[in-house]
Amino acid sequence: MKSSKNSISIPTLFFAVFILGSFFPARTLAGEVLGNDLNEDEIHEYVSLPKLRISGEVGFSKWVISPDSISSEYDDFYSSLGLGTCASADIEYFFWPRGGFGFSWIQFISRAAKDNFPVQNNSSQLHSIHERIIVQYLGPDFIARQIITQNTMLIAGLGAGYLTFQSTGVDNGFQYKVEAHNYAIQTHVGLEYSFLRFLAVGVEGRFLFSNLTEYTYNGVKHVLTDTQNQFIWYNIPLYRFEISGGLRILF
Repeated sequence: MKSSKNSISIPTLFFAVFILGSFFPARTLAGEVLGNDLNEDEIHEYVSLPKLRISGEVGFSKWVISPDSISSEYDDFYSSLGLGTCASADIEYFFWPRGGFGFSWIQFISRAAKDNFPVQNNSSQLHSIHERIIVQYLGPDFIARQIITQNTMLIAGLGAGYLTFQSTGVDNGFQYKVEAHNYAIQTHVGLEYSFLRFLAVGVEGRFLFSNLTEYTYNGVKHVLTDTQNQFIWYNIPLYRFEISGGLRILF
């Protein structure tokens, strides 16, 4: 893991709202979701759509890590560790013609291994590291939809929830375990194609943002509060982008 000098709480919120708003402009968002701006034909079109949506997806995810004062070999190791597989499950109910609420579960898993490399620049000590990371997220989701064609729907969402982080590894034979948790914000957008009345397939991109201000290392708690010393971790960013596809069941 690496350090960062900036808290992401406020920027994360603004960026997530911007992503959602870019697909549903702010000046018409309320009307879009509630259906106040729909004409009679459009109201009938949206009302006839299924209200309950259950989806499952799998795909690839990238953990975006900013380089720090470490060796290029260590950067390569973390680049490999940041790329992994993701899975998600969502259930949503559309209370309004174009909008609703739901609940999301997301899991990210990655592994990396590298032998005989220096962790810091100009260091003669070599490390052999094998590490696995599991990140899970649970939280509510606000979701909006827009008809593109008769069978194609644009879906966008914004949510906030609880994130857990676990890293287990071995460094030169020494076993370690890092655990942490914090709130997270996620935003997503994708396309959904219905090939049957109650069955659809879809693809989407998702951004998930969080940061860690404390963690446990082999059971010992560490609080990251030193904002003066750049060599002391005090904010560990967990920015993730994922692309996934899967099946939706519509009722």
